[in-house]
Amino acid sequence: MRKTLVALLLFTLGSTFAVQAADEAKPFITSQEPDLTKHLPAPLADDSAQTKAELKELLEIQATSSLTKI
Repeated sequence: MRKTLVALLLFTLGSTFAVQAADEAKPFITSQEPDLTKHLPAPLADDSAQTKAELKELLEIQATSSLTKI
């Protein structure tokens, strides 16, 4: 019984520190961080020639694909 309580206590303490470490790491970008619109080009319009060509190519690939290609 005593070993179980000690193990439970250690597990609880360990998981508490792991949660704190995860909060401090902050692996995700927030809205206050870099403004990517300054570095990335704007997407093409849906009716642009390049978008239409890319969609046509994707539809051709889809129509001619088979399970052996996947």
